[in-house]
Amino acid sequence: MNTTLQRWLAGAGWAALGLSAHATSITSVSPQGEVARVRQIVVKFDAAVVPMGDLRAAAPVKLDCDNKQAQSQGTGRWTGPREWVFDLADDLPPGVRCTVEKVANLKDAAGEPVKGAAKYSFGTGGPSVTRIVPGSYQALDSRQFFGLQFNADVVTSTVENSTWCTVKGIGERIPVRVLSASESDDFMQSQFGRDSLQQRPRRHVALQCQRALPEGAQMSLVVGAGVSTDNGVKQTRERRFDYQVRQPFTAEFSCERANAQAGCLPIRPLNVLFSASVDRKLAEGVFLETSKGKVKASFPDDGDASEVNRLQFAPPFGEKETMRIVLPQGFKDESDRPLANANLFPLKVESGLMPPLAKFAASPFGVVERFAEGDKGPAMFPVTLRNVEQDLQIKGLSIEDKGTVSTLQLQSDADIIRWYRKLQRYDNWQISRKQAAQDSKIPLPNVLPDGDKNYVETRMLSLLEGQAAGKKLALPKTDSKDPRPFEVVGIPLETGFHVVEIASPMLGDALLNTDYDSARRVMYVRSSALVTNLGVHFKLGRENAMAWVTSLDKGKPVANAQVRISTCDGKTLVQGTTDKDGVARFDKLDTQAQVRCEGGADSDTSSAYFVSARATVDGKQDMAFVWSDWQRGIESWRFNLETDSSPVQDVVAHTVLDRSLLRAGETVSMKHLIRSQTMGGLGLPGKEQLPDQVVITHLGSNDEFELPLTWQRPGQGLSAVSEFKIPKAAKLGTYNITLKGGKGKWGSTEMQTGSFRVEEYRLPVFKGSVTPDQPAPIVQPGKLGAQVQLSYLSGGAAAKEAVKVSAAIQSHAVSFEDYDTFSFGRPYLSRKLPGAGNDGEDYSNDRRVIADKLALTLDANGVGKAEIAQVPSSVAPQDLLLEASFSDPNGEVQTISNHSVIWPASVVAGIKAENWASTDKKLSFQALSLTPSGKPVSGVKLQVRAVARVVTSTRKRMVGGFYSYENHESYKDLGVVCSGKSDAKGLLACDTQLSEGGETELIAEATDDKNRSSKAATSVWVTKQGELWFGGEDTDRMDLLPEKKSYKVGDTARFQVRMPFREATALVTVEREGVLSSQVITLRGDDPTVNLKVQEGWGPNVYVSVMALRGRLREVPWYSFFTWGFKSPREWWTSFWYEGKEYVAPTALVDLSKPAYRLGAAEIRVGIADRQLAVTVKSDKESYRIRNTAKVTIEAKLPNGKPAAGAAVSVAAVDQALLELKSNDTWALLEAMYQKRSWGVETSTAQMEIIGRRHYGRKAVAAGGGGGNGQTRELLDTLLLWQPNVVLDANGRAEVDVPLNDALTSFKIVAVAESGLELFGTGTTQIRTTQELQIISGLPPLVRDGDRYDAQVTLRNTTSKPMQVLVTPKATLLQLEPQTVEVAANEARTVSWSVTAPPDMSQSRQGELLWEISAKDKQGDAADALKVSQRVVPAVAVETLQATLLQLDGSLDMPVSAPADALPGRGGLKLSLVPRLAEGLPGVRDWWRAYPYACLEQTTSKSIGMQDAALWKSTMERLPTYLDGDGLANYFPPQPGSSNTGSDALTAHLLQAAFEMKRIDPAFAIPAAPLGRMQDALARFIDGRIERKFWSPRSDLEVRKLAAINALALYGKAQPRMLTSIQIAPNDWPTQTVVDWLSILGHMKDVPNRSKLLEEANQILRARLSYQGTKVLFANENNDYWWWLMQNGDTTLARFLLVVMDDPAWKDDMPRLASSFISRQKSGAWTTTTANLWGALALERFSRTYESTPVTGTTEASMAGKSGTVDWSRVTKAQDAIELLAQGGKRTPGPTEQVAQWLNNTIDLPWASGNQSLKVQQKGTGKPWLTVQSQAAVPLKQPLSAGYTISKTVVAVEQANKNLPAGQYTRGDVLRVTLEVNASANMTWVAITDPIPGGATILGSGLGRDSALSTAGEKSTGWGWKAFEERSFESYRAYYGYLPQGKLSLQYSYRVNNTGEFALPSTRVEALYAPEMFGMAPNPKVTVVPVAP
Repeated sequence: MNTTLQRWLAGAGWAALGLSAHATSITSVSPQGEVARVRQIVVKFDAAVVPMGDLRAAAPVKLDCDNKQAQSQGTGRWTGPREWVFDLADDLPPGVRCTVEKVANLKDAAGEPVKGAAKYSFGTGGPSVTRIVPGSYQALDSRQFFGLQFNADVVTSTVENSTWCTVKGIGERIPVRVLSASESDDFMQSQFGRDSLQQRPRRHVALQCQRALPEGAQMSLVVGAGVSTDNGVKQTRERRFDYQVRQPFTAEFSCERANAQAGCLPIRPLNVLFSASVDRKLAEGVFLETSKGKVKASFPDDGDASEVNRLQFAPPFGEKETMRIVLPQGFKDESDRPLANANLFPLKVESGLMPPLAKFAASPFGVVERFAEGDKGPAMFPVTLRNVEQDLQIKGLSIEDKGTVSTLQLQSDADIIRWYRKLQRYDNWQISRKQAAQDSKIPLPNVLPDGDKNYVETRMLSLLEGQAAGKKLALPKTDSKDPRPFEVVGIPLETGFHVVEIASPMLGDALLNTDYDSARRVMYVRSSALVTNLGVHFKLGRENAMAWVTSLDKGKPVANAQVRISTCDGKTLVQGTTDKDGVARFDKLDTQAQVRCEGGADSDTSSAYFVSARATVDGKQDMAFVWSDWQRGIESWRFNLETDSSPVQDVVAHTVLDRSLLRAGETVSMKHLIRSQTMGGLGLPGKEQLPDQVVITHLGSNDEFELPLTWQRPGQGLSAVSEFKIPKAAKLGTYNITLKGGKGKWGSTEMQTGSFRVEEYRLPVFKGSVTPDQPAPIVQPGKLGAQVQLSYLSGGAAAKEAVKVSAAIQSHAVSFEDYDTFSFGRPYLSRKLPGAGNDGEDYSNDRRVIADKLALTLDANGVGKAEIAQVPSSVAPQDLLLEASFSDPNGEVQTISNHSVIWPASVVAGIKAENWASTDKKLSFQALSLTPSGKPVSGVKLQVRAVARVVTSTRKRMVGGFYSYENHESYKDLGVVCSGKSDAKGLLACDTQLSEGGETELIAEATDDKNRSSKAATSVWVTKQGELWFGGEDTDRMDLLPEKKSYKVGDTARFQVRMPFREATALVTVEREGVLSSQVITLRGDDPTVNLKVQEGWGPNVYVSVMALRGRLREVPWYSFFTWGFKSPREWWTSFWYEGKEYVAPTALVDLSKPAYRLGAAEIRVGIADRQLAVTVKSDKESYRIRNTAKVTIEAKLPNGKPAAGAAVSVAAVDQALLELKSNDTWALLEAMYQKRSWGVETSTAQMEIIGRRHYGRKAVAAGGGGGNGQTRELLDTLLLWQPNVVLDANGRAEVDVPLNDALTSFKIVAVAESGLELFGTGTTQIRTTQELQIISGLPPLVRDGDRYDAQVTLRNTTSKPMQVLVTPKATLLQLEPQTVEVAANEARTVSWSVTAPPDMSQSRQGELLWEISAKDKQGDAADALKVSQRVVPAVAVETLQATLLQLDGSLDMPVSAPADALPGRGGLKLSLVPRLAEGLPGVRDWWRAYPYACLEQTTSKSIGMQDAALWKSTMERLPTYLDGDGLANYFPPQPGSSNTGSDALTAHLLQAAFEMKRIDPAFAIPAAPLGRMQDALARFIDGRIERKFWSPRSDLEVRKLAAINALALYGKAQPRMLTSIQIAPNDWPTQTVVDWLSILGHMKDVPNRSKLLEEANQILRARLSYQGTKVLFANENNDYWWWLMQNGDTTLARFLLVVMDDPAWKDDMPRLASSFISRQKSGAWTTTTANLWGALALERFSRTYESTPVTGTTEASMAGKSGTVDWSRVTKAQDAIELLAQGGKRTPGPTEQVAQWLNNTIDLPWASGNQSLKVQQKGTGKPWLTVQSQAAVPLKQPLSAGYTISKTVVAVEQANKNLPAGQYTRGDVLRVTLEVNASANMTWVAITDPIPGGATILGSGLGRDSALSTAGEKSTGWGWKAFEERSFESYRAYYGYLPQGKLSLQYSYRVNNTGEFALPSTRVEALYAPEMFGMAPNPKVTVVPVAP
C-alpha cells in the first residue's frame, strides 16, 4: 500500500471500519458465455473498491473486443463503490468476441488486492435468422423459394452447407441450394425492399430445397449450426421453421339443403370453391347447364380481381331438376396445376323442392291499417305460405279494450306490453328452458344427447296452445291434398292488438332436428299485429315530451285522443288529451326511464316508454301505441348534428381570471360561475350538481393543486371566488382549471372551465402593429406595402426606431361557418393530367419567405412603410404573414405580426357533393360563389369539371411461390359536367352521371368580373352498378334546408323541406333540451317552405324538426264518381287527379301506397343580444401620475335599457403590456355561458311499423278479436385591482377606486357583469401613467456568475424640450460611474455600463443583483428613480453524479470522497430515506374500481389486484362455463355448439396468476375439477394433440408452449419430455419467454444440463438489463410487446421480480428492480389489466419479503463532523403538490406524482476536503431504504456519459454579421440548437436541459411577441413522448414522459438580446427519478456584440 493511500485511509478512519477484514472479490461479471444482445458490461464486487462520489474513477478492468469501433464508442463509469459498468453506444453485432481482464494490482478502497479471476470472456454468438419469408402461416408451393434475413453479414457457403429441408414421412435431409441473383432478385426485393438489400446485401440469402415438396406434406426448413460470420464465429444452435405444403388443386361444390338427404334448395345459390386461386378469365368459362340453357357464373367475393377462389350460380332454379356444372378444358390454377379431382366434372347437381314456408309480413310485430281494404274492412294481416298443410292451424289471441277511462284500460295497456315483450323474447333463436316452462302450456321437447340442457329452440314452443282466450282461425282450403302452393293469405282481424301463431308439422319435418320424435316435430311461427287507423308519434326531451296523434288513412291530426305513457313494465306514469292539432304535451318525463326490462336478445334490456292513444273517430273506437325507441332510420345521430339524450341537465361553468399569464410566485384570482342549461335559457343547478373543489392541473406533468369551493349568490347569480398562489417552484407551462365534485351526467362532475399560463417573460414597453397597406380583400396585388406603427404603452410615438420587416406566404385553408358542408379545397387530380402543368401554382404547404428583413426607420409619429416588390400570384388563396422586428426598450428584440389572406379572385368558389356515388345513378351536387367575407354572390359564372383517377391493381406470380402486386394510376379528364350562373343564394344546382369507377374529383371554378378565377374541389368515390351497398340505407329522413345559418331574435327563419310528397301534414317543432314550440301545417310540393319567427330564449342555437305525414294513396277509378264522388265532387277530383296518378297497386311483397312519413332536422344559430348587459366603464381622466388613484365608474343596463340594479361585477385592472403578450379571453363571459348546445330530443313513430296491403291469393275467414354550458419606482405588478363582486346600486352604477403603482404603461380596466341567472356583459376602458423623464430597464433578467455584459437602460424624454440628464446607478457589489447624456425632445436615449456579475453572487442568500438607478434633468425638475433586480445563477451547476440505493440493515460505513475537480463549498451527499418502496398500491386499487370490463382475464385480474376473495370465488364458480370442449379457457363463455376456440395463452396465464396469488392467500385457488381439465388441456397442447391457430403478427407457437410448460411446472405437472418439441434458443426469445424459461428451470429439477441452462438464462437476462445507480431495468423492450399474448414490458419486469425474488444471486439487485418497476406507473397504476395484476403480486411479495417490519425510531448519518437525523415519527406523505413544492421551495422536475412524496426524510451532508467515511445507523425497528446521491459542481471539459450521451450543435438561422468568429453573434441574431441524445435504456420521465446566454429569449412560446418565421423548420426525430417544454430565462427544457432506448434529436431556437460575454453550464439529459443516469456536454462561452451602426 503506498504512503499516500495509507494516510488517506487513516484520516478517514477506514482501518477501524473493518474494510480489510476480508479480501474484496469480484462477485460477478456479465455477460459471460454466449449472449446475443449486449449493450452494457457490468462488474460487481463484494466490497467498496472506490469511494462514493465520483463516477469517473479509474476502471477496474480492461475491455478488449475484436470490434474496436463499437468498443471505442462506449463509456465506463462507477455507479457506486462496488459496481462498475461500461455502456456501449449500440448493441454489439453478432460475431463479436470480448474479454474482460482485471487490471493489474487492482486494490479495493482499503488498499487490499482484489481477488477473483483475472480474465472473463463473452461473445455475441453467431448470426441468427431475424426474418424468413414466406411466413409459417403461408402454404408452400412445391418448388418454393425461401428468403432469409440474418442479423449479421454471413458467409453464404456456410448457409448452404448448414441448411436443409425435412419432410414428414421422408427419413432423410433434403439439401438446399442458394439461388442466383437472377433467380431471386424479384422476389427478394418485393419481400425485403430494394434499399435493405443494397445496404446490407450479405445479410440476405435466398434458398430452395433441391427436391420438389410433396403436395399436402408437412415440411421444415432447418438452419443448422455452422452458419458463420466473416471472422469465423458460428451459429451454435439450429433453427427450425415449420410449414405446410399446399394441398392439391381441387374444386369443391356446396349448396344449401333442407336436410342432408334433400336436393339443393332452388332459391339459394350454388357454390364452387377452389383450393387455389384461378385466373378470372378461365373461371368465367365455367357454366351451369340447366333445362333452360347455360347459366354463367358470378364472383361475389372478388370484385374486379384478376384471380378468384370462388364462383356462384344465382337462383332461382327449377324444382327437382338435374343440372351439370361444366369446367372448360385444361382447367388449372394460377400455378398451372391441373385439377386433382377433374374426373368429377361435369358435376351433376340436383335441385329439390321449394322449402316449406310460413312467414308473416311483419314479425314479431306490425301495424295493420284498419281501413286499408276499405271502410267496411275487414283489416287483413298478410302471411306468406308455401308447401305447408292445407288444414294449417292458426290461433289468435285478442287483447280487448273496453274503451272507457277505467282500471280496465290500465290493465289493457299492461297486457299489450306483457305480450309485446313476450314476443320480442321469442323472436330469438332460443330461450332458457326455465323461461319456456313459464310461458308455454305444452310440454317442452326432450333434451337430445348432444343438445343444450339449458336452452330450447323457440320455434318448437307454442305460446297460444292452452290459452283460454285463444281462438282458431280457419284458412280457405283447396280440393287438392297436396301442400299449399306459394301464396299470400290475408288473416282478417278486428281493431286492436292480436297475437297470431301458426303450427305446422310440415315445417317441423323440414327444418327441425330429425332426432326429435315425429310427433314433437311441429314448428310454430308467430307474430303480433295492431289493427288501427291511428298513428302515434312521440318526441322525448330532457325537459318535456310530446305526443302527436294522427290518422293513418288521411294523415290528419286527431283531437281529443286520450294519451297514456307507461313504463316498459306496464306502470302508467302520465296521461293527457290531444288538442286540435293532435298534440298532447307532458312535462318532466325522464329521457331514460328508471325501469329496465329484458329486450329481444338475451343480453339486451330496454327502458323505452310505451305511449298509447285512444280515440273515438266517426263514432268508432280506436287505439294505437308507439314505443319511444321506435326510431329506426330517424335516430338523432343520423342527422349529423350534435346530440345529447342524457336525462341530466347540462351544466355550463366558466372561470373569470384576473390575468391569464402569470409568473411563478404570483397569485391568480378566479371567479367561477355555473348555470344549468334549460329550454328557456339558463337556470340554477341543483345543489347536488355543484362542484365542491377547484383542481388546478399542470398540463404535461399532471401536477394537481386542490382548492375548496364555496358557492354564493351575489346579484342573484351563482358564483364562487378563489385564489391560487402559484408556488415559486411551480413548473412553467399551461395550467387547466377544473371544477370537481357534485353529481354530474356520468357520475361526479368534472368541468374544465379555463386555463392560464405560467411563464418567464419581459413586459414590452412598445405596442404596435404591422398591416398591409391595402384594404381587405386583397386580390392578386402584385406588390404590397407593409405599414408599421409603434408607440409607447405609456403614450407617445416611438420616433426614429429601427424596424425590420419580413413577409411570407403559404397556402390558406378556406372555410366559412355558414357553409360548413361545402368544400373549398384546392384541386389535386387535375394537376396529374398529361400536360396540365401547375398554372404557375405552388401547392406546397411550406411557408415561403417573400421579403426578408427589409430595413426601415420610423418617422416622428412612429410610422413607416416597407415595400414588398413582388407578391407571387396564385390560383389558390394564400396566407400572408407580415412580421416586424424591433428593439424594445425592455432589452429584448421583439416581433409583432399580422395574418392576411391574398385571394386569387374577388369571388370564392365552393362545391358540395356526396362522398360516394354509383355509376348507375345520377350524382347531385352544388357549386357556390361567395365573396371573400363569406356572402353569396349572384350572377357569377360557374362551371364544374370532373377528373377521374383510375387505379388498376394486378397480382403477378413470380417463381418460387411468391407474388408481386402492381398498381397503375391513370387520370382522365371527363370535361365540364355542369355550367351556369349562380342564383341569389350564390348556388348552381347540378347533376351528372359518372361512368368511371374509383375516385373522381369535381372542380368548381368561379370567374369574377375581371376574368380572375377561383377553384375548389371535392372528391367523390364512384362505385360500379349495384356495389353501393350503403346507398340504399333504409331511413325515412329528408333534407331540411335553412335559408341561412344565423338569425337574430325577431327575424323570420325560412326552411325548405325536401319531401317526396305532393302534399303532407307536417308537425314543425323547435327543439333543444325539449320541445320549445310546435305547430301543425300543411305542406305542398309546389311551395314546401316553413316560416318561423325567431323567439327570445332560442339563443345560442336551436334545432328545427319537421315531420311530414302522407296518408294512404288509393286507387280512384273514373266510375267511383258514381259511388261516392258525387257527394264530394271537389275531394273526388283531387283524389282522382293526383292520388290516382301516384297510386301503385300492392304486390305480394310490398305496398308503395301505404301511409308514409319523413323527418327532417336542421340547426340554426340565434343571436344572444337579448341576454347581453350593456356595460360601460369610464375613468375620471385618461392619464395619471404614478401612485395616483383612478376613479372609475361602472354602469350596466338590461337589454331593455333599464338599469341593471343589483348586478354583480368583477373588476380587474391589468397592465396592457401583459395583454400584449397574452389576451385574457376569460373576460368574454356572455359567449362562455351561452355555448352551443346539443340536440336533446328523440323522435319515435309507429308509422315505421305499418305493414301495408298485399295482393292476396286468398283471405281467411274472420274469427273476431279486439283492440289493443418623486419616489423610487419599484411597485411594478401587472395587476392593480381585482374585486370579484362589486354590486351595482339601484341605478345600475358603482364607483371603484383603482390605486396605481409605479409602472409607466397603459392599464385596461375590465368590468365583467352578471345579473340574475341569464344576463351577462363585459365593458372596458384604458388609462395610462406617464411622467416627463422615464427610466426603462433593459437589463437581462438573468445572468450567471462571472458574466460580462452591458447593463442597459433607456432614458425617455416625453416633453417638447431637450434634457441634459444625469443618470446614477447603484448595484450590489458593483462600482458604477454616473453618466450625463443629452436626450432630445420626445425622444429616447440608451445608456449602458460594462458589468461583470460577481463570481459568488449566486451563492448568496438573495441570489440576485439589486439595482437602483436614478436620473435627473440638470436643467429642470424632471426626475425618475427605478429599482430592479437580476437573478444570478451559477455558471457551473451542482449536479447529481452518482447514486446508490440500498436497504439499511443496522448500520452502514461507506468510503466517500468529493470529485477531485469539484468546486469547493458546493454540493455534498444527499441522503433520502423511505420506509417502504411498495406503498400498498392505492392507485392500482382505484384503477381497478374504475375498470368497466369483465371478460374472464379481466375479472380474475381484478379479483387478484384488489385481493377480492368474494369476486374470485364467484368467478371460479363460473369458470367451467368458460372452458371449451378441450378444457382451454375462453375470454367469454362459448356459445352452445360453437367450436373449440379456447386460448392456451389465457389458460397458462390463469394458472400462473392463481399459483402466485395462492402463495399469498390460499383462498385464491382454482377448484380441482376445472384445474385438472385446464392442466390436461395444456399438456395436450404442448404435445401437439390440441392445435390452436390464431392470427398473430409473428410466429408465437414456441413462446406459447413455453408459457404453458411454465404454468404446468408451477404445479409440478411438467415433464422434461415436453421440451423436445421446442428449440432451446433463449438468445432468440423475447424477454418474457426467457423469464418463463428461468421459472421452468427453477421448478423442474430433472431437466438435463439444468445447471448450465440456468447459468445461461441468468446471463442472458443480466445482459438485457441496464444497471444504473438506483435502477435496474430492461434496456430495450422493442421485442417484448406481445399484446396478443397479454405481454408487455410491465408484465415482463413484474414476472421477473416474482421468479428471482428468492434467488440469492439476485438479492442485491432486488431493490433497484422494484424501484424501476414502481417508476413505470402512471397516476399510481400501470396501463393494462395484466400489468396491474402482476404488479400487485410482485410488490406484495416484495413487501412481505423485504418490508415486513415497520420502520420506527431514528436514522442518524454523519460525515467529517457533520451529521443529520431522520425522525421516523415526523416522516409523512405530502398531501398534494402544493405541500411538496413548498418543502424547500426548490423546483421539482417532472410530475410530482412520480416522486415518493415523503416529507422530513432527507439529510444533506456537505463535502469535506480529502477522503471521508459516511456512517449511517438505524436506531429502531425496520430496515429503511436509503438512497445516497453524490452532488457536486464540476467544471466540465469533456462530455460525460452515465447511461445517456448528448451532443449539441448551434447554427445561426438569422445572422446580421456572418463574418464574426465562431461563438460570436450580433444582438438580435437567432440561433437554432440541435440536441442529439442516445439512451442506453428505456426510461420514464427524462429531462433534456440546455442553457441559453443571459438575456436571451427562447422562441416558440406562442406569446404575443413571438416570431413564427424564426422558428420555421424546427424538427425532431426519434421516438419519445414529449410531455411538455419549459422556456425559461435560464434554459430550454424538454420533458419526456417516456424515452426509449436509442437515438433522438430535437431542435429549438433562441434570440440573443443583450451584449456581452456569457458563460453556459453544461447541457444535460437525465432520468428525473434516477438522476445518476445522465449525459452532459460542455458549452463554450457565447459572445454577443452590438449591432453595427
